[in-house]
Amino acid sequence: SQLMIFGTIVTGGLLLIRGELTIGMISAATLLSRRIISPLQKAVRFSWKLTDAQVALSNIDNKTETPAAHPFRMPEDLSGIMKISGLRLQGNEVKNILDFEVVPGKMTAITCKNRRESDLLFDTLCGCTRPEAGTIMLDSFILSEMQGPWVCRQIAALPARGRLYRGTILENITRFNPNLTIQALDAAALMGLDQFAAGMPRGYETKLSERDNRTLPAGLIQRISIARSFVHRPRLIIANRCDEIMDRETLTHFFQLLDRIGSNTTRLLITSRPETIERADRIIRIENGIAETDERSAP
Repeated sequence: SQLMIFGTIVTGGLLLIRGELTIGMISAATLLSRRIISPLQKAVRFSWKLTDAQVALSNIDNKTETPAAHPFRMPEDLSGIMKISGLRLQGNEVKNILDFEVVPGKMTAITCKNRRESDLLFDTLCGCTRPEAGTIMLDSFILSEMQGPWVCRQIAALPARGRLYRGTILENITRFNPNLTIQALDAAALMGLDQFAAGMPRGYETKLSERDNRTLPAGLIQRISIARSFVHRPRLIIANRCDEIMDRETLTHFFQLLDRIGSNTTRLLITSRPETIERADRIIRIENGIAETDERSAP
């Protein structure tokens, strides 16, 4: 574009010297050249982005079609046992080694000294971040070797803050899968969302937007997010301070949901909230990377 404008100015200058153009005509030609080149630039940029997208989709397809390095048959379901052996989190010192095990039917509370350590632990236990050392076993399988979509159905990962997406309330809970409507309504009822939906113009079909993440109460957003995490009836729940922003009513519904699924589900909650810790069957305190277990029901 700069070359075109430069050429227009040079050519116009020569014609001006010869008396064939005026300064006003040169200015008009320069403006027109900018307006002509702008759509062309946008078209070229769009073409580049389209090409990049096609290449990215091709790479995704290739990775999807590539067999796993250590293929194995996924079980129909997990028992819910998670065993952590010699785990060292990314970025932590060598001495920070974690060893513990969580089992079905028990609620385990983990307390960490700082938020960074709890975030790293959460991401690692969910399989989002690889540890520097050690292994995480789900039943007899290594977490890092398991297939992503299958793991997402088996593990409910509850972050500190929930999130809403553009779509109806029901779509936010079903993950836009209409086949999960019954499970979604069941989870929504357990989280006390029926009353909220009844007060909305179209009930569960009321549209939500990204803006609602800023305007709706944090506790309500957390309820919808938690209900979403339970539509696949997971065998393992890993929560990272998700109770910190809960109001009393939301926390009550959350505890009721945990009690409802407790007998067949492994519940692992990273928390610092006393009410949650008091309900735990076992407490694991992590300080300076060292895990200490307390089997008492209270700290």
